[in-house]
Amino acid sequence: MRGPLRWVLRKCHTAMCHLIIVLLIYDMVQMM
Repeated sequence: MRGPLRWVLRKCHTAMCHLIIVLLIYDMVQMM
């Protein structure tokens, strides 16, 4: 997990935003 992602998580407080981030992380994990 990189710095910018952690910063986004801290800045983001809405459920929809968290859902998008979780989907992006899941997508990256699947590609590995």
